[in-house]
Amino acid sequence: MYDTFFITSSDYGYAFGTNVTPGATTGNILANKNVTWEKATSKNIGLDFGLFKGRVYGAIDLYQTDTKDLLLLAQIPKDRGYEYQYQNSGSTTNKGIEFSIGTAIINKDNFTWKMDANISSNKNTIKA
Repeated sequence: MYDTFFITSSDYGYAFGTNVTPGATTGNILANKNVTWEKATSKNIGLDFGLFKGRVYGAIDLYQTDTKDLLLLAQIPKDRGYEYQYQNSGSTTNKGIEFSIGTAIINKDNFTWKMDANISSNKNTIKA
């Protein structure tokens, strides 16, 4: 992303005797020395619980992740000799809730029967 990559092909080659020697050329992606890593901040809070000596148990979790400086391949004016450039542009938010509950229906020394259920909701938002 930072450097320009080169493509080799006989399409860009040159004649050497009776053969075509493959040559190299820059691709269609312009280098960008200002590109950086994407940055994400996550927040999470949760509660685990158990009732009736562990026969009923569960968890609830709330979370949010904010991501900025998304790395996107942007189309640029062709007057620079390239079509695209990787740029840091855009941000997103991902938030949601997860809930799970379970029970030990039968809990004997040689036999255990448990039932678990979960439900979740997630919302992704493109902010920019």
